[in-house]
Amino acid sequence: MVGTIWQIEAFIAIVATTGLLIAAGAESQVREKVLQAEASVRKAELERLKAQVNPHFLFNCLTAIHSLIRTDSRAAEEGLTSLSSLLRRSLDVAKHPLIPLGEELEIIREGLRLQKMRFEEGLEWSVEAEKEAEFFRVPPMLLQPLVENAVKHGVSDGFGRVEVSARITEGALVLRVGNTAPPDCDPTQWVESVGLTAVRARIAEACPPGSEVEFTLARKEWIEAFVRITPMVRANK
Repeated sequence: MVGTIWQIEAFIAIVATTGLLIAAGAESQVREKVLQAEASVRKAELERLKAQVNPHFLFNCLTAIHSLIRTDSRAAEEGLTSLSSLLRRSLDVAKHPLIPLGEELEIIREGLRLQKMRFEEGLEWSVEAEKEAEFFRVPPMLLQPLVENAVKHGVSDGFGRVEVSARITEGALVLRVGNTAPPDCDPTQWVESVGLTAVRARIAEACPPGSEVEFTLARKEWIEAFVRITPMVRANK
């Protein structure tokens, strides 16, 4: 009789444990589906933002070339060639979730060269990076909206300067985009723009926790945007 009771208790324990395992498995599957759905929503939102930013960049490049058609047809032709190269390179890097920063900076340089055609002597620019920083991987076209903002607000009166730099600080990649600005310029007004929203979304999606972007009025009539990316995998040299 005692043996029978023990067998019944053991059977009940096995059934109960099995039920708990099944329930845990089902809960895990539900949790996984929820996470996948959230990831899909974030990805869709990121693609929507990218779709809004890229045409704006193309529009600015075409505007730069258009301004030269009547005054300097040869420069306009060179601009179209540069734009073609730039778009080809942009499409190539867009296929990858992360690219070496050096490739990103080359795209930025091409874009600024096109803008230089538009503003001529009115635009001064520089793009510099520590050698080590060039091998850090970043989301493609991450800096594009920041540089576009810098040109838009920094050369609004036809004259201005845009600076882009990259360095390694305490193991993190620090990117700086600075530009001249009117005395009454308020960088907080840009916080909710499509470009900056896209930058924040791409950082949240593809960069390690702790990565961020922020604006600061560095000095009178000079604004800087900083992107800090915590240590991550680097490209092979």
